[in-house]
Amino acid sequence: MDNRGTAAVTMVVTSCNRFDLLERTLSSFTAHNDYPIRRLILIEDSGNLAVKTVADKFPELNIEVIINSPSLGQYASIDKAYSMVDTEFIFHCEDDWEFSQPDVIRKSVLLMEADPSIALVWPRSDAGAPPWLKKRPYQELNGVSMRPIDPKAHHVWGNFTFNPGLRRLSHYKMMPGGYSAMGEARTSIYLKRQGYRAVVLANGGVRHIGGEGRSTGSAFATIATGKKTSKLSGRISRARLSLRRRLSHMMWRLSLFFASEKS
Repeated sequence: MDNRGTAAVTMVVTSCNRFDLLERTLSSFTAHNDYPIRRLILIEDSGNLAVKTVADKFPELNIEVIINSPSLGQYASIDKAYSMVDTEFIFHCEDDWEFSQPDVIRKSVLLMEADPSIALVWPRSDAGAPPWLKKRPYQELNGVSMRPIDPKAHHVWGNFTFNPGLRRLSHYKMMPGGYSAMGEARTSIYLKRQGYRAVVLANGGVRHIGGEGRSTGSAFATIATGKKTSKLSGRISRARLSLRRRLSHMMWRLSLFFASEKS
């Protein structure tokens, strides 16, 4: 706890050459956030120095800018930024999210302080959410309305995302090799198997403003630094990954069914 009676929070923002969206993200955060941030670390993976011009527009945020040159990729960029964090709570954010209301971080902190099993507080709305994410009703914890995500609803997803949300540095440090080794999906599985869970903050608080083919950057530097792949090969690769995940999910659901039948 700091001298204002609130848990210290570091905000980490990942960016990759989408400075119009980054400016909207930072502008909306400045307009709506009402929680004291210990530090704001912005890591830019494109090598473009113009990111400093955007950061300079928000002197009140005292942004610490890191520029990767050459590109590291999304996962290694996050590892690099997190190596500078010295607070237990991290509010992670990408460069294409618009904040729409106050109290997002304060409520997230209250939830995490009340329940050590919570690994992630996700301030997303129900709009566009998959049905499995909404299986459980909203509950109140420490005066905050939230929806717990059923850990059995999906064998991969539901315990972790790089979308905006509060998470714990101690959980990150538990993972061998960090995000570079684990990635997003394996991190979700890892936290699930460790007995941790994620919850959704009622009424959301952030809105996605990216999309339309404007990527947040490659997960890995081998792609981000310019190795060309055709659209067809990219689609084939994504289709294979989707098929593997669907088959894996079906097998996982079957294993749950047979386990329940035996009991």
